[in-house]
Parts: sequence; structure tokens; C-alpha cells
Amino acid sequence: MGRKTKFQGTFGDINKYNQVVLRKSHTVKELKSEYRALRKEAKQRIKQLQKSDFSSAQILENKEYLKKDPSKLNKRELSAYLSYTASFLNTDLSTIEGQKEYRANVIQTFQDMGYTEITDETFKEFDKFMKKSSVYIKNNIIGSPELLEMFQKAKENNISIANLQKNLTFYRDRMEDIETLDLNTERKRAYTATELKRILEKRG
Repeated sequence: MGRKTKFQGTFGDINKYNQVVLRKSHTVKELKSEYRALRKEAKQRIKQLQKSDFSSAQILENKEYLKKDPSKLNKRELSAYLSYTASFLNTDLSTIEGQKEYRANVIQTFQDMGYTEITDETFKEFDKFMKKSSVYIKNNIIGSPELLEMFQKAKENNISIANLQKNLTFYRDRMEDIETLDLNTERKRAYTATELKRILEKRG
């Protein structure tokens, strides 16, 4: 990703916002003042992202440190939270423009790998599907490549992603068989996993 966000705070560039450097180089008063300023800017960016198409972006997670009252923090805490805030502002992903470029690059990568059903129009659905399926990856039930393939095949065969999500292991095991069924394309989307299983059993 090309660099779009060049962080520059009152103390200098991002290298000046190392926790140890902050603690040794500035007074509590200076740290509080800078933390208030950067926290305000960070909250503005978060608000913009939350109102955009990137409201579920991973970078918005775990931002509890921005809720801390500067007046109640000691020097070590101020240095830590100020460093975290500067790091957030230093990344392109803290901006809508940066998120757009990141998404475009991710989509292009998947397209180059052959996952043509992952597009700008389907990306939110795909991202939600992958996040909800993370427990399967974590427990080594289904791997990421398999999930990518299943999403691709579901889209190609007009299978509801909601149905896919509810019955991942079934679709993993029977997707090739489902592809061979001579079913009306539009109706196939409405079939539940149970109905498809019954049709497959009847076919033998």
C-alpha cells in the first residue's frame, strides 16, 4: 500500500512517540496536552470510519485506551496510551482512503488466485462470512483455503451464503455433488442443506 498517512505530532515523527522516549523526554503536563490533541484526532477518524462502508474494519477494535481520562493517568500510562494513539494515526488504515486501497488490493489478490466471486460488491458479505467461520479455522475443522473455495462455489451455484454459513461441513463434503444437480438456478438458492441432502440421497 502506498504511504498516504505521514504522521507528524507536536513532538515530531512517529519515532518520537516510542513509550520510553516519551517518558524520558516529556513532562506529565506535556504528555497530557499531546494525548488530548491526538486522542481528539483519532476519535474523529474512528467516527468517520464507523459512518462509512468500513464500520467493521479490524483497526476499530480494541480502542479502549482512547476512552481514558488524561487527568487520571500517571506518566507511564500517558506514555503508553499516547504511543498507541500515535501508532493508530500513523497507519493508512486509520483513514477511509487507506481502507479503500487496502480492500482493493485484497480483492485483486483473491481475483488473481482465481476467486472471481470476491468483488467490491460481495466483499462485505465475504468478510462477514470469514469472520463468522473463524472458529472452524481455530479448531482446525476447516482451513482458510477451503472457506475461500466454498464461498466461490456457493456464489457460482447461487447458494445462499446464509445457508452455507449454517451448514459449513455439509457443503464442504457435498459441494461437488451439489454442483452436478440439475436444479433451477434461482430455486437452488432457496434450498436448505436438509433439502439438498434429501435430493442427493434420492439420487443415490
